[in-house]
Amino acid sequence: MIDFRSAVMDEKAVLAEGAVIERLSRSGSLLDEHLLVAPLVLEEGGRRALREIYRSYIDVAAEAGLPIVILAPTWKASPDACERAGLDLALTNSACVDFMRETVSEYPGMAGRIFLGGLVGSRGDSYRPDEALPRDTARRYHAPQFGALLESGVDFVMASTIPSVEEAAGITMAAADAGAPLVMSFVARSDGKVLDGILLGDAVERIDGLGCEPPLFYMANCVHPANFARAMGRDGNAPLRASGRLIGLQANASTLDPDDLAGREELDADDPVRWAGAMAALREGFGIKILGGCCGTDERYIRRLAHFLADY
Repeated sequence: MIDFRSAVMDEKAVLAEGAVIERLSRSGSLLDEHLLVAPLVLEEGGRRALREIYRSYIDVAAEAGLPIVILAPTWKASPDACERAGLDLALTNSACVDFMRETVSEYPGMAGRIFLGGLVGSRGDSYRPDEALPRDTARRYHAPQFGALLESGVDFVMASTIPSVEEAAGITMAAADAGAPLVMSFVARSDGKVLDGILLGDAVERIDGLGCEPPLFYMANCVHPANFARAMGRDGNAPLRASGRLIGLQANASTLDPDDLAGREELDADDPVRWAGAMAALREGFGIKILGGCCGTDERYIRRLAHFLADY
């Protein structure tokens, strides 16, 4: 396992993957009702579809000479979902990580430049903070998946699209219990708040003040770069900007706030060049150095972003 935080801090800019789950859904791939994409690694057709997407992002990074963050498709491979799907949690998470390692091994020239993370999500709907778990329940609930991912040998674990500071606190404690290097990524709104109504800056301060090992750093996802810039520019988030604790963004292609975008059937997407320019501006404006895509993005967006970041 690499020292992921040190590796990232030594870089001037790091790419992150674009959309995976939402991109598969748009392509007509059949997603599992409980686990979404994780079961795709168990059958050849699913593996081909996933590998094509991950390759499209790694290819961009290799061409641009940039490191890249790639995440195993384990976002909803959680205890309840695995039980409902009739799959073993440890074996499912391990199969996903093994699949990713096979894919990464195709790029020997990128050795030490591809950072492989395990991905966890909230137990409930990621856009419904009212479904979030209390911290002690979350600590117990998420522990088995952290154990499985750490055993599989990921470089770090990312908690992504987290709508509630309370569940994020439990996730952080579960990661600390397991000794898992954690990156915490909140869903952010343009008003500067997490979906549960707490300012991003206050959310980071609360998590860092839990008394256990804190996250390596923080990210945001599922928000357009222009909306993220507005969120970070809010007066209440000035301490967060100064702290340098939030250093990554996986951004939506849509300018809609994430809770307005959830459940929308038609694709709403910004122009790739305009989106990439707004992303690159965050590098200078707020010190955001891990930059990638979320809903509505694909390799066109990541390629345009790479062109901007390569200049750094």
